[in-house]
Amino acid sequence: MSSTVKNAALSFESLAFEYEKQFTMEIQDGLTMNGNEGNIRQLVTILLDNAFKYSGEHSTVSISLSSHGDKKILLVRNTGNGIPAEDQKHIFERFYRSEASRNRKYGGYGLGLAIASSIVTVHKGQLTVKSDEATYTAFTATFL
Repeated sequence: MSSTVKNAALSFESLAFEYEKQFTMEIQDGLTMNGNEGNIRQLVTILLDNAFKYSGEHSTVSISLSSHGDKKILLVRNTGNGIPAEDQKHIFERFYRSEASRNRKYGGYGLGLAIASSIVTVHKGQLTVKSDEATYTAFTATFL
């Protein structure tokens, strides 16, 4: 799991440079889990893609992977504009797009977070979001 997450995250370094964003990674080495490597790569890609798209100028995007007992915790966080509380209730639904995301220059169909949630569920995990509309958004995938 560690190498899959790290390799997927490394592909975003050039994007961080292009968009002038700070990008940090803290990936605990040697973590493994039973699961589909392609799905985990897709999960990381979806979460980081959203973090880069929807964070403000000169913001920070971070990804971490760690273990806490038997759990593996994947955290993707970005500073900048957060997700309104009302939207947080719906963002894992297929085709849901917040009003703010519809007005942005980045397209999309509202499927990414629904797919991410499905990937985590298939791997016996849980995907949650915490966000403050003015300062940050953080997605946490917890795997048993």
